[in-house]
Amino acid sequence: MHSQPHRRWPAIVLALALLPVGIMLLAPVQAQVTYDHFAYLPLIRGPENAPPPTPAPWGPWQQGGNTNNIRFYCAAAADGDVTYAGSSQGVYRSTDQGQTWHKRGLDGQGIPALLALPGTTQVYAGVSHGGVYYSSDGGSTWSARNVGLGSMDVTTLVARPGTPATLYAGLYGAPGVARSTDGGAHWQDWGAGLPGLPLILSLIADPTAPTTLYAGEAAAVYRSTDGGSTWNVRANSPLDWYDSLILDPQNTQILYGGQRGSWLGWPTGYRSADGGASWTTLPRGGSWAWGPAGLYCGTTEGVWYSQDQGSTWTEWNENLGNLNVRHLLYTATVFYAATDDGLWWRSPAASGH
Repeated sequence: MHSQPHRRWPAIVLALALLPVGIMLLAPVQAQVTYDHFAYLPLIRGPENAPPPTPAPWGPWQQGGNTNNIRFYCAAAADGDVTYAGSSQGVYRSTDQGQTWHKRGLDGQGIPALLALPGTTQVYAGVSHGGVYYSSDGGSTWSARNVGLGSMDVTTLVARPGTPATLYAGLYGAPGVARSTDGGAHWQDWGAGLPGLPLILSLIADPTAPTTLYAGEAAAVYRSTDGGSTWNVRANSPLDWYDSLILDPQNTQILYGGQRGSWLGWPTGYRSADGGASWTTLPRGGSWAWGPAGLYCGTTEGVWYSQDQGSTWTEWNENLGNLNVRHLLYTATVFYAATDDGLWWRSPAASGH
């Protein structure tokens, strides 16, 4: 691996990893299902004309116990009850749908990326200045998986759909992307075509074409159609910070990008209907998630949702207020919001729905 470049941006980078156990059984009727880019989590999108959540078909946002005053970066749902989270102080785990949290190792480490493999207790963690760590027992023990990677800053992790032993790591520095074909035991430079000083903030794979990948960089969106062997900039992508990307479950040519909760000003979102060849500016951007009412977005002012592909937005912040939401996760039963002040959750059970 090459040495890291001089950093052009602050070092806090976020990523989200999800794991579906039984999710298909919990999907809403008539919902369109596809897989999330980090670990095959089915993305649950409600019907096009789904009623908006008014007042909301969920209870108010509640802060998970033991997480206040801790900055959280990402969350990973293992099943309906068990959830993992990466924070500025290591990995946490909840076994009660986010109500309480307990330390699960890598203490004192910043964890901007998590990847959980479906149907297993295998979890990968991207560590700031520490490369990749692996747990085979749901976070009880961890070991370094850094041959060929070293102590690079890992900002995001993704497994190839259908081939979980093939992993991609987004990196803060050259080569930008690394690939492993043996479950993280060995890594290779895999960033041909990326800029000379890359800062890869997000990676997604097209579940309908697993060798098609998109990478969000600090200034543009890149695409690979050969499993990451080569990358090409999407020439018309607006100049911005692309630390969040998501595909439309009903049409994977539709792509959303933009900033998560940011100190760089009001985050802006973008939508492409042609695989990133052209873009439309949206009034909001942030950490994207599909849910019962359509597209949801975690922003610098809490959580919002849109029913018209991001053109207009409605606030959804009961009890949450205007916290900076760095990551938003929906598991078909619970929403999770990773914020600068702990983890928050919102469940239908809280309101009797």
